[in-house]
Amino acid sequence: MPCVPLPALPKPSGSLEVHLTYQGEQRLADNLGAALHAQWAFGFPTTPHGYGQLTHGFHRYPAGMQPVAAQHLLRTLSPSASTVLDPFCGSGTTLVEALRAGLAAIGADASPLAVFVAAHHSWRPTEVELHSLRDAAACVAEEAQAAQRGAALQRARCHPKRPTREAWAPLRNAIREHPFSASKEAPSPLWFCFSAALQRAERSRTDDSPAGLFTLTVEEYISALGELTAVVPSSLPPVLLVHADARTLRLDEQQGGKAVRLVDGIVTSPPYPGVYDYLSFAREERARLTGLSRDEVDDVPLMGLTVPLGRAWPEEWSSSLEMGARKTLRKSRVRGEFARTWAADQRAWMSRAREHLHPGGRAAILIGDGDALDAHASTVEAATDVGFGFVASATIMSGRERHARHRGTRRTEHAILLEAL
Repeated sequence: MPCVPLPALPKPSGSLEVHLTYQGEQRLADNLGAALHAQWAFGFPTTPHGYGQLTHGFHRYPAGMQPVAAQHLLRTLSPSASTVLDPFCGSGTTLVEALRAGLAAIGADASPLAVFVAAHHSWRPTEVELHSLRDAAACVAEEAQAAQRGAALQRARCHPKRPTREAWAPLRNAIREHPFSASKEAPSPLWFCFSAALQRAERSRTDDSPAGLFTLTVEEYISALGELTAVVPSSLPPVLLVHADARTLRLDEQQGGKAVRLVDGIVTSPPYPGVYDYLSFAREERARLTGLSRDEVDDVPLMGLTVPLGRAWPEEWSSSLEMGARKTLRKSRVRGEFARTWAADQRAWMSRAREHLHPGGRAAILIGDGDALDAHASTVEAATDVGFGFVASATIMSGRERHARHRGTRRTEHAILLEAL
């Protein structure tokens, strides 16, 4: 594995009162501790000064691994590792950092939105593809601006009680009428930039028109892609992405001539038990991207999946595909039911992970506790049940009272290194 220079980690200060504890092989445990320290010191998605941002955080996602933390975890894999899998890839942090480290990367996620975002975060286009994207974006922006000059749409934009979707309708319609796919690795870059621009508009006050903000977003995206491409060896294959539940993942069943059976390492951050609702977020983002009322038919492509008519979302968007969801915890009526389900889900995904690892391959896992669940104990127990051996771990916890903890430091977190037996 190529050596990638990392920025120096900040020393603990009065603003970051933490306790780090270690188990197992000290050298590897130190790397795991450094990953946790980076996660808490730098947060997500911004990288520290001197460590290229690349495409990290370009499209907002509810949670993610700090890129420097991912790089530290990658360094705990075998030095001979050349392929890495992230079965909970989210927005693609591990995939992008694997590319930066010179590793071939494979990602999977149960969320269609995650696969969509990760695909466009990890895309390495050619100059021709970038020119095509810029030209296509200019075309749809020009059409949207022309349509927005209509008096009715101008009134809709200026009326404070009209929904946001009306202001963005001309741009949305222009993209619909000009389907553009630069490559199979990035199937919908215009929709990706549209979604990112919409996020930017909602987070900040701006006088830019939707078409103007979209054009600016496309240019920023092209710049970020250029930074990514510049630091990745050209010999690496495109990232392979799979829309799949980690508990049932089978890479050897994938189509398109890219079937993969075994990988050299795994770096991932599974859902924290009872903390997030990733698929609820995915449904909200997907519906917002469409901008249609509940009774209108959607035809916006997103990894080949569409928003349904009305409330009947298809199975691909169901929260039942998400392990450890907060909704599942809230719906639990029997004492201990969620903990038992969580334990079974842990064994299921780790069993599939073990099946995809070469013997001796390592899995580095970053996970946080649930409100009443020790993620370290449950992860190690499940791992040993399905054929992993424990190598090392680090645990970070805040030294402050819970009410005084900053966001991102409220929950005890663990970095665990396992080896396939």
